[in-house]
Amino acid sequence: MNLEELALHLTNELKVKYFDERDFLSLQDFLASDFSLIGTGINEFSSSAEDAIVSIISQLDEYSGKFVVEDSNFYFTKLSDTSCLVYGNLKAIPEDSKFAVEDVRLTLGFEGYPDLKLSHVHFSHPDYTQEDGKYFVPSLLRKDTEALRTDLDAHIRRLESLTTKVPGGAHQCLNDDYLTFASYSDSFLNMFGYTADEINEKFDNRYINMIYPEDREYVLSTVRNHEVGNPNIDFEYRVLNHENKPIWILDKCSVLPYDDDVCFYCILIEIESRKKEQEELRLLLQRYQIVISQTTDIIFEWDLLKDELVFSSNWNEKFGYEPFPISLLQENTIPDSVHPDDIEPLRQIIKNINVGSPHVDTEIRLKNKFEKYIWSRIRFSLLYNEKGIAIRAIGVIIDIDEEMSQKLRLVDLAQRDALTGLFNKSAINRLVTQSMEPDGSKSLQALFIIDVDNFKQINDKYGHLCGDRILSEVAGILKNKTRATDFVGRVGGDEFLIYFPHIPSLSAIENRAKVLIDSLQSIKPTNSQQKIGCSIGIALFERNTVDYLTLYQHADEALYIQKSKGRNGYTIYNFAEDNTHVESKSASGTPIVSDTFLIGNQRLSQYALTALTQSTDLESDIGKVLEIIGQYYGVDHVYIFENNEDCSVATITYEWRDKNFPSKSLSQIEYTGSLSNYLSYFNDKGIFYCPCSDYLEDDFKEKLDSQSIKTMIQCSIIDDGKFFGGIGFEDSRTNKNFTDEEIKSFKLTASVLQLFIIQLRLKQKLKAIS
Repeated sequence: MNLEELALHLTNELKVKYFDERDFLSLQDFLASDFSLIGTGINEFSSSAEDAIVSIISQLDEYSGKFVVEDSNFYFTKLSDTSCLVYGNLKAIPEDSKFAVEDVRLTLGFEGYPDLKLSHVHFSHPDYTQEDGKYFVPSLLRKDTEALRTDLDAHIRRLESLTTKVPGGAHQCLNDDYLTFASYSDSFLNMFGYTADEINEKFDNRYINMIYPEDREYVLSTVRNHEVGNPNIDFEYRVLNHENKPIWILDKCSVLPYDDDVCFYCILIEIESRKKEQEELRLLLQRYQIVISQTTDIIFEWDLLKDELVFSSNWNEKFGYEPFPISLLQENTIPDSVHPDDIEPLRQIIKNINVGSPHVDTEIRLKNKFEKYIWSRIRFSLLYNEKGIAIRAIGVIIDIDEEMSQKLRLVDLAQRDALTGLFNKSAINRLVTQSMEPDGSKSLQALFIIDVDNFKQINDKYGHLCGDRILSEVAGILKNKTRATDFVGRVGGDEFLIYFPHIPSLSAIENRAKVLIDSLQSIKPTNSQQKIGCSIGIALFERNTVDYLTLYQHADEALYIQKSKGRNGYTIYNFAEDNTHVESKSASGTPIVSDTFLIGNQRLSQYALTALTQSTDLESDIGKVLEIIGQYYGVDHVYIFENNEDCSVATITYEWRDKNFPSKSLSQIEYTGSLSNYLSYFNDKGIFYCPCSDYLEDDFKEKLDSQSIKTMIQCSIIDDGKFFGGIGFEDSRTNKNFTDEEIKSFKLTASVLQLFIIQLRLKQKLKAIS
C-alpha cells in the first residue's frame, strides 16, 4: 500500500480499536515513541506513549461501554515521503444513554513510512457558541454561555439532591417499545430493592420488564396516547419489587422532547397502602349495597350544614316518586307527602335536631304512589364534629304499615263485644265521652239505651244459643239502622246503647225510635208467631250543656219509666220538663255470653266450643251456631256439606239462611267437570276463598251465578286424610272482602264444628252397627 492507503487503513483500525472494541492495550502497537496527545478536556495532554496509554485506560473507570460510530469522514494530506496527516470528523454514540453523543474532530499525524506509526492525535469539539460565518466568539456571549453552564451545573446538582429526597423514585426512559432506561435515581433503586447491575441483568435495562405483566399493555397505551399539548400524565399501575411481588405506584410522568423524539421523566410514589384502603372501602361499599338491595328499609343521610337529604335507591320502589328536595331546617317546610296529622310531630323532631338531641325515633305516615298513607318508623342518629356541632344525620325509614294496621286491628278488637261485634261497654263510654267534647255547636244530641223485652224468659225457655242468636240479630239491625257517624255498643247482657252526636229535631229522634222498635219485631225466637219487643230510654239535650254521665243517667231514667209504663215503646227525657225527682234504676239484665270470652281469632271458635260442649241437642244447636256465624259476618247463607262414600256427591246437611237468600240455592252438588277435583280449590291451610266468581272456570262460575252467589268462603273437613266435606258461608247481595283475621277466625270456628260433626257421624255409625 502507498502512504495514503496505509494511513487511511491505520486510521480505520484505530477508530475500531478505540470506539468499537475499546481495546486500549493494543493501541500502543500503533504509537511512535515520541507520541503526543491533545484531548477535549482542559488538562488532557500527553507527551509520551506511556502517559497517553495510562490516560486512555483510565477512561474505562468512567465508562467501560462501547460506542456506535456514525457519519465518519477522513481526509489525507502528505507532508513528506515518509509522513502525513489524516483529519476528519465522526459521531460516537455511547451504548449507555446516560452519556452524551460525541461530535468529534480528529487530527492524526503519521511518520516512518513504510513502517508507519502514529505520532500525534488531536481531539476537538465544535464550538456551538460560534455563529455560522464568524470566526470569533464575542466575549459577552462566551461569558453568558459559561454562566449558563454554571447555572445548569448547579441546577443539575439541586435536581439530583431533590430526586434523592422524593418519597419514591425518579427515572427517565426512552419512547420505545421497552421504555428503555435513560437514567434513574438511587431512590428509585431503593424503592424496589434493586441495584443498577440487577436492573441491567434481570430486566435488560428495560422498564417495561419491571412492570407487572397484566399492566404492561395499559402503561404502553397510556404513554403513547398521551394528549397532545398536555405533557403531564398521572396514572396508577403495579411494578415488581425485588421479591417479585407487585406494588402499586402512582406515576407522575412528564413527556419532554429528546433528540428528534420524546422521552418520559417519571416520579414514582408508592400507593400500596392507599390501594389497600381503597379496596377495603370498595368491599365495604359493596357489602353496603348488598345489604341495601336485600332490605326494604330506606337508608338516608342528612347533611345538616347544607340541609340536603340523600336517600337510598329503594325510596322510589317504596313510594314511587323522587325524594322531596326540601330544606327542612332553614325553610321549616314540611312536604305534602307527610300526613297532615303528623306535620307537628315532624316539626318537633326538627326542633330537637336544632338543640342537638343525639337520637330520634318516631312514627309518621308518608304518602305512596297510590296516594295512600303508609305508617313508617324513622330512626336516626346525629354525627358531631370536633367542636360538638351536629353536622350529619344517618338514619333509616322502616315500613311498619302492617304492624300498625295489626295494632289498630287489635285495638279495635279489644273494643268490640265478642258476640255481636259492637263496641263493648268501656269502649262506647270512652268514644261517646270524646265525641261530646265542646265544639261550640248548638245542635241536639241524643242517647238511646235499648233493652230487649222479656229476654231472660226467652233465654230460659229456648236456651242460650237461641238467646245469643237474638242478640246477634238485634246488633245487626242496630248497625243497619244507624249512620256511620253514630256510635252503637252493647253495655250489658240484653242492653244496648246508641249515641247520636247531631240530631236535627225532636221528631227525627222519635222517628228513629219507631223504626228501631218496628225493625226488632222481625226477630222471632222460633218459628212461632212470638215477636221480640224492646224498650228504649232516650235523653235529648243541646250539645255542650251536659256531660256524658248526666246524659247516661237521664236515658237510664227514661228507660225505667218506659218499662214501668209498658214495654215495647220509648220514653224521652224532656229537657224542658223538671224530671229531677225521677228515681234512677238500671234496666240492665244478666249477660248471656260472658265477657271473659277471648277476642281476636279465637272469640267465635271458643264460643262455639263452649256452646256445643254444653249442648243437649247437638243437631239443633249446630244450626243455631251457623246462624250466629251468619249474623256476625253479615252474610245470608251458612252451611255444612258432607260427601257420600265415594266422594262423587256433596249434600248440605246443616244450614242457616237469611230470609232474603234465594230459595233456588242448591242442596246437592255433583263433583263433575271443573268440580271433579274440588279439593284443588283449597289452599294449603284448607281454605277456599272466592271474593268474586270471575276467575273460576265457566261451569263452576255458572253454578254460583245461577244461585246469585257473589262471595264464598269454605273450610275443608279432612277426616283420616280423606276429604269429608266442608263448612262455608256465602253472600248473594254483594262482593265482600274479608281480612286475614276474619278468615282465620272462621277457620278456627269451622275446626270446632268439624270435631263435633265427625264425632256425631261416628256415633251414628256405631249405633247402626250395634
